[in-house]
Amino acid sequence: MPSNRLSRNMTKQEFSFAYVKAVCAGAGLSCVQPYDSYSRDLRASSTGPAELDIQVKCTEELPEHDGYYSFPLEVPDYRNLSGPRAIPAILIVVHVPKLIPEWLSQTETELSLRRCGYWVSLRGAPPTKNTETVTVRLPKGQVFTVETPWQIFRDAGFECVP
Repeated sequence: MPSNRLSRNMTKQEFSFAYVKAVCAGAGLSCVQPYDSYSRDLRASSTGPAELDIQVKCTEELPEHDGYYSFPLEVPDYRNLSGPRAIPAILIVVHVPKLIPEWLSQTETELSLRRCGYWVSLRGAPPTKNTETVTVRLPKGQVFTVETPWQIFRDAGFECVP
């Protein structure tokens, strides 16, 4: 009998989008899926002019090396995120447990999403000659939190107060 569940990859995508949207909501930002892609899955925005494009990935495997996590990003996404952009853009890699039932727990008083998302800006990263993937380094301490988008907005020159 065929399953009516999403594939594992689609489940990972939906979960990682939910994680990013929850953090953005906690920051007081809207977060929508734009119609065109160009390596952006989501766009976070304030009530003012500040916007942030977000490419989201989800993985169970996130190897650590010297304070960084390594993630193989597809070359087209790398090129889009490292090239010039009118709107700041980041990559968020959501790290989840291997077993899907462990990704979240819920009670009447709490919804807990397991593990977290690490972010990096690839703006100005060097060009690559790779044809399939580029290993991206995500700083271990760079967790995507409710403060992250506001800091990126300020760094981009927007006068924002969360």
